[in-house]
Parts: sequence; structure tokens; C-alpha cells
Amino acid sequence: MLTVDSIRHGAVSWQWVILIPMLPDLISQLPRVETKLYGEIEKQIATARQKEEEVIYASHTWVK
Repeated sequence: MLTVDSIRHGAVSWQWVILIPMLPDLISQLPRVETKLYGEIEKQIATARQKEEEVIYASHTWVK
């Protein structure tokens, strides 16, 4: 059990005392962060794929 004495005696560091109340909110934000992150990754992959296709097309045009 978290008590003032346990905090004073170093059983729980001050960082955890600050973070623990924030955890539910942080956890609830994970799906939004994940969606945004994967969306950005997919966008970068699409851009890289498009550039690669353009390079391939240009090389085929140059050979003709």
C-alpha cells in the first residue's frame, strides 16, 4: 500500500508518485498515438514506393 511513510523512505520514487495518476490518461491515448504513427509510416512507405516506381519507369524510358 502506498503511504506517505513509504514515499518518504524511498520505497516509491517521486517520479512514480507523479506518473501513477497520469497512467490511465496515457494508456487511453495509446490507440490514437498508434493510429497516427502507423498512418505516418504508411504515408512514408507510399512515398518511397512512388519514387521507386518513377525511377524504374525513367530507367525503362532511358533504355528505349
